[in-house]
Amino acid sequence: MAYLRFLELGSEIVLQTETGQPVTFKVVGIFKKASQLLTNDLILMTDRAVREFFGIPEGLSTDIYVEVYNPQEVQTIAKKIKKLLPQSRPITRQEVKSTYESVFSWRSGLLLAVLLGALMGFFLLAWDRATALGAEEKREIGILKAIGWDSADVIEAKLIEAGILSVSAFLTGTGLSVVHLYFTDAALFAPVLKGWSVLFPPFRLMPSLGVYELSVVFFLTVLPYMFAVLVPTWRASVVSPEEVMR
Repeated sequence: MAYLRFLELGSEIVLQTETGQPVTFKVVGIFKKASQLLTNDLILMTDRAVREFFGIPEGLSTDIYVEVYNPQEVQTIAKKIKKLLPQSRPITRQEVKSTYESVFSWRSGLLLAVLLGALMGFFLLAWDRATALGAEEKREIGILKAIGWDSADVIEAKLIEAGILSVSAFLTGTGLSVVHLYFTDAALFAPVLKGWSVLFPPFRLMPSLGVYELSVVFFLTVLPYMFAVLVPTWRASVVSPEEVMR
């Protein structure tokens, strides 16, 4: 609020009550910009100032904060509050956390569904690669066999070729993803995860890139491709050069 109104410490701000009467307040503190997701539209007043501004009589409150030291008693106390005050709505910290987790889990699931098509396309490519070799590749293996290469040499050469290709693709994709996350603030995927007009003000997601994530991506991309190359190469390498080159 202070940044929107260009307020500083010691400045005065005029707000109108529900009856239209202007009330002047003095700024004695400003929240840091790093907390704007929580404090962007938050104004803190003294209890007396709030009651006078909103016309709330003594003994009445709109919200009550209850701190429970024993986490096991939270739900029990919430039920007792609901029983004593039927018109109230007790909300626990865990419920708020679960709500946000469900929202982000739903959004991440939507993103996963979108990316599932690309993953299926990759596995179809690997399956097509594993079922048969092209005519040029068969001819290449036949020539290698004809000049004296044995099956082990052919398989080793093809695995090295597939390894270089798949690892290069993995490193390139990882590098592009790092650039996308850290330098463009995930411009392609952030709107899906954050929502377009649900969360305000905008905030920066903190990417997490660890050994576990890289290992999962590596084993899901590099190893299947190398296995898909190994099977047809082995089938073609055990056949005589004449049959392969026909």
